[in-house]
Amino acid sequence: MTPVKKRYLKQHPIRQVYEKLFSVNRLLDVETMRKVDYRNFYRNLEEMLPQYDLVVVCDYGHGLLTQKAIEKLEGTSKFLAVNCQANSSNYGKRPII
Repeated sequence: MTPVKKRYLKQHPIRQVYEKLFSVNRLLDVETMRKVDYRNFYRNLEEMLPQYDLVVVCDYGHGLLTQKAIEKLEGTSKFLAVNCQANSSNYGKRPII
């Protein structure tokens, strides 16, 4: 699932920065994610992975790492390090554990 985050900001009265007032977060549903075309992502993995001695993957559990992507990462990376995070949005949906 892909998070869609909308943040509402206001400009700080003195500094040239913005302050977050609040945010509205939602996850795309599984049916919407199934319509995503991953071919370019897979092609980039195939081209780029062999070029590096170390591949570091941070998985936030939002659906980018499909089973096919995981197989490409495992099969092609010379050395693979994985950081798999759990949060309230992805609890129980992390493919890498």
